[in-house]
Amino acid sequence: MATLDFKLLDNTVEELQESIASRMAKLAPVRTGKLRNSIRPLPVVQTPQGVQAPITYIPYGIFPDLGTKYQKAQRFTQRAEEEEFTRYQKQLAEAAGRDVANYLDDVLPNNINITLQV
Repeated sequence: MATLDFKLLDNTVEELQESIASRMAKLAPVRTGKLRNSIRPLPVVQTPQGVQAPITYIPYGIFPDLGTKYQKAQRFTQRAEEEEFTRYQKQLAEAAGRDVANYLDDVLPNNINITLQV
């Protein structure tokens, strides 16, 4: 029996992750460029809570992102996630649907024989 494997969805999630990281780098503030250059995606992982697509950057990036009492929050992470997720929402749904359809094609019979007693 075939197992439900979300290959198309996984690929789309990786594309989304790359897109978010790229957008974050464009939105991040620039003083030396170290913050922007440090933004990169990590491997996508399956957890009991679902798929996680982590993105990392240097530790001090949290301060301009979320703000401090001396610096207003720039929210570049949140803005990038919202913008890119909105762009990818339809693609994610279509990829998941295609994965399910492919699974059903593998497990459902091709022909159904009906016998009528007369």
